[in-house]
Amino acid sequence: MRKPDSDLNDNKPFSPESTEFLANFEYEYSSELNGMVITKYKGNEKAVLIPDTIGGKFVVSISGVKSSIPGHSTIITIGAFSRCTGLTSILIPKSVTSIGEFAFNGCADLTNISIPKSLTIIGEGAFSRCTGLTSILIPKSVISIGAYAFNGCASLTSISIPESVTIIGRNAFNGCTGLTSISMLDGVTSIGEFAMNLPEARPRGIPLSSLRSQ
Repeated sequence: MRKPDSDLNDNKPFSPESTEFLANFEYEYSSELNGMVITKYKGNEKAVLIPDTIGGKFVVSISGVKSSIPGHSTIITIGAFSRCTGLTSILIPKSVTSIGEFAFNGCADLTNISIPKSLTIIGEGAFSRCTGLTSILIPKSVISIGAYAFNGCASLTSISIPESVTIIGRNAFNGCTGLTSISMLDGVTSIGEFAMNLPEARPRGIPLSSLRSQ
């Protein structure tokens, strides 16, 4: 089991582990990630604090549940907070290193997200169709922004992508029709098809030079 460091300890006072509090979450232990994974939120609060530990183990990921469609080979992922339309703010603890597929997909009223500096991966569709989201601060620890991560976030007006990010997946910011300001440093080496809603967009990707702020 991973030993707690000072950053994680700083977050301890904000993470109750009462039975009543944890009843709002479904979770499982991941031996691969060496920690707990939040797979579903069952509450109806507008502001949610995600615990940083469950059963003495750190919460390292917010993901979802994969399931198959009867009669088909298709696998779909239902995000942990998917379509929690009443959710307005979320505080993600410093223990979390990844936000998985469609974790907050369709949270239309979500306007305030606190992302920790420990986060390295924003998964596919993680915040897709969060139409109330106007801005988001991506920490310098993030190295990958998945496909469709912010797809359809129509109210998003500005985005700053730190130098740590090397990969931006296809359609990551496509459908962000209100996007007027993009700041991106030299770290990005790969941008997927239609990553952003800009006139320069091309089927084979978007030139880095057209996206960097001067």
